Amino acid sequence: MTNKLPSPKEAVALLKEVVSTRQSGEHPFLEAHLQSYIKHCYKVAETAAQISSLLPEINPDDAYVLGLLHDAGRIKDEWSEQTFHGLVGYRFLMDKGYPLAARVALSHSFYDLENNFSAYKMKASDLKEVVGLIGSWVFNDYDYLIQLSDLLNDCGRLCTIEYRFEHAAIRHNLSAEYVQTSIASTLKLKKYFDNKCGQDIYSLLRIAHD
Repeated sequence: MTNKLPSPKEAVALLKEVVSTRQSGEHPFLEAHLQSYIKHCYKVAETAAQISSLLPEINPDDAYVLGLLHDAGRIKDEWSEQTFHGLVGYRFLMDKGYPLAARVALSHSFYDLENNFSAYKMKASDLKEVVGLIGSWVFNDYDYLIQLSDLLNDCGRLCTIEYRFEHAAIRHNLSAEYVQTSIASTLKLKKYFDNKCGQDIYSLLRIAHD
């Protein structure tokens, strides 16, 4: 797979295309949700770039681009159109000729494969495609970095992993078991980057925690 990525400027243009297409369609974002979405994409990008500044194997500009486009699948309304945003984003970015960004748009949702395949309700045909794609991949630091950066942000604000899942549970009526399993999986992901960066990620990002 080629690692070709858009430039940061091109990624901004792609995000604007996502927003424009969504807003001109049948199921546009409500204004508050639109602003939250945009803030989230930019904060994930900034978080990924900041973490990658301590990872010599990942260019911060690449991390920024991958973070900015990780939710490109929101170009469609997941609930009204019965789609899965990870797969929609994968298809959108593959069509644009950016397979690495496409991969991360899908992989960012699956930080715990066994747990997360059941977390998203999608058509049987989409599930089959997702399982086929994910099943052929070995996740790497691109995947893990955007997974963590996504889960350290809630609606565009930096937060702890516990806060992210506890508030997601309220919004999406998630079970207590799912929340606890997800927190445990993501804390392992954080520890992985704590070790790679040589410091606590919360301290690096100035995330207050008990």
